[in-house]
Amino acid sequence: TGDFFYRNKRTGEIQYTKPVALGSDDLEDPKVYVAPPGYNNEPSAVRYFALVITNQNFSATKIPNLPDNVDADHKALSEIISHPYKCKFREDDCIFLKDASLAALTNSMDSIEGKIKGAIDEIRGRMPKFG
Repeated sequence: TGDFFYRNKRTGEIQYTKPVALGSDDLEDPKVYVAPPGYNNEPSAVRYFALVITNQNFSATKIPNLPDNVDADHKALSEIISHPYKCKFREDDCIFLKDASLAALTNSMDSIEGKIKGAIDEIRGRMPKFG
């Protein structure tokens, strides 16, 4: 019928109204991406990686906290970088940190390094073998 329904995994019972236990909140509508006219939507031939760090709040008293619009800029940048029609970064090749500790920064840099090394190994594996 095309209607949504809810199925109880334990009993198998099916109902068309949302169970009260699931709350009244609905999911947000998914983003719809529309490519501009004439745009080549082929995946990028080059693989890109990003580590974006936004520190807005600082524990050192000599460094003032930054205004709230820094958070909005971080969100906008993360949406643009991982947008399939703009920058074409793969979502799993991007790390976005907010108010990162030294440990989080170090772990993220190690993670990006691992992703880059993995991509290099993947390219080497596709190269023809001579000799």
